[in-house]
Amino acid sequence: EAEVYFFGVVPETSSLFLSTVSPVATTHVQSGPGPVLVKPSGALKTCRSTVRPASSAIRPGGERDLYMDQKRVYELILDYNFKAEEDGNLTLQAWLLNDRLYESIFESQLLQVYDSNKKLVAAMDAWPTPTKFKKGDYVARLQVRHDDVALLERLKHLPLGIDKPLAREIPVKAYGSYSQALTGGADFVQSQPGGVRTALFFAVPFDEKVDAKPGDVLLGTVSYGEPVPKAAGKHSRGGFTVQYAVCAGKPEDKKPDEPKDEDPRTDADKLKDALRDVQVKHLE
Repeated sequence: EAEVYFFGVVPETSSLFLSTVSPVATTHVQSGPGPVLVKPSGALKTCRSTVRPASSAIRPGGERDLYMDQKRVYELILDYNFKAEEDGNLTLQAWLLNDRLYESIFESQLLQVYDSNKKLVAAMDAWPTPTKFKKGDYVARLQVRHDDVALLERLKHLPLGIDKPLAREIPVKAYGSYSQALTGGADFVQSQPGGVRTALFFAVPFDEKVDAKPGDVLLGTVSYGEPVPKAAGKHSRGGFTVQYAVCAGKPEDKKPDEPKDEDPRTDADKLKDALRDVQVKHLE
């Protein structure tokens, strides 16, 4: 007979939230009954943008869309316009309806995507997966069904999320104090005995030029110990989560101002002198 104990670093929160105006987040971690190495690391990997429906309509179902008590089923149709800036994978999802099947209060949901030629290119349900899109304009059509029209009316402005991988991962580093997080000091690495509670300060570099527009959210994962866990499948956590809300656009590099003309002459004098120079050159 043997007893096996598992212990490690446990954070007090499963998610970190940062933003452009508040790029430092504080959390506490506690070690298990034995000594552990606290070595936090994290990265933002996905950019999530949202779009509102361009049109919405509620209509009754067909002759077969009836319950046993003859109650009519209605459907809500939402159309979203979006553009794929380049070839690559996108994940389209309605977060309010995701990850629910039998426990969902709505009868069903279906999301179909059409290209500019009205060709069906993708279809997904409550568990969306990344889909490869070519560069171009698309229309996503979401169908939600229920017998209560009032409930469908509440979803007429439901936003659609579009996730795309970042071209380059953005590091989220941990520090031992708020001052170190502001100045970009040494990364936090510490070996501590069991039962010790430690404060960590996570930050995104202030000079990081985030390739996202205001309103987007950057998503990623954070781990607190070593080794860093790797995702074993699409449903694996792969670490705790971190979100970074983009409240302002990336800073633009200002072009140097052109030197001002310090010539004291007026425009009329400049024109007169230019005519004189042409006449003199013609006489030569």
